[in-house]
Amino acid sequence: MVSDKTKLLLSRAYFYMLQLADGKSPIDGSELGEESIIKDLKVHNCLQYVAKFLGEVVRKSFNAEDEEELFDPALTGDENYNKGKSAGKKNRKIRPPFVYDAEKAAEIRISPTPCSLSTLVKEINAVFNEGKKVKYSELAEILVEQGILINNPYSSGGRYAAAPDADIKGIFTERKVTSYGREYFVTSYTQMGQKLVLEFLPLVAERQREKALKNDSEEVLNDDEGEKEGSE
Repeated sequence: MVSDKTKLLLSRAYFYMLQLADGKSPIDGSELGEESIIKDLKVHNCLQYVAKFLGEVVRKSFNAEDEEELFDPALTGDENYNKGKSAGKKNRKIRPPFVYDAEKAAEIRISPTPCSLSTLVKEINAVFNEGKKVKYSELAEILVEQGILINNPYSSGGRYAAAPDADIKGIFTERKVTSYGREYFVTSYTQMGQKLVLEFLPLVAERQREKALKNDSEEVLNDDEGEKEGSE
């Protein structure tokens, strides 16, 4: 039989691994910079594999079928658990979808020097801090759809890289080397590139709203089915 202490350690390890595989700090849930080793494509794939394997171990240890049971704050004793994307819905405060406001968007700080998309996302969420946060992945997916970003063709670096002609829009990928000799590629956004990204915020808001409506509809449908089963 697995002790509560072992369950706590396994649950915490699983949660931390999920956060790292998602490119986030397991301590505060913030997006890690493009220069982080976690953004390396090979490391990312390895973390996802380990997280999947560890998830199976945790489920068997807990004898749990519901993902919510794996992240019980009472068991983990970690307040940050509820900030993770896999935290139990019952213990997580549900925020309304991101709502775009042109006046507020004008308050977003544009870096005078080229910065990463992660840095820009932090600036966006510092201004729009009432509803759901804008995610790095949401903007990156839109930029891929627009042909501005592509899947990383290099041997190391983040998940995405700038398209060959994206430099004319102020977005470029360059090779860098760490102090200990590791090569990596980082995608940067000039002031022009940052402003271009901000133009897609209304689309992020629209997609979050559509997703929220879909989730609400599914919950209503599930409640109706539950009531029918209870009356039979």
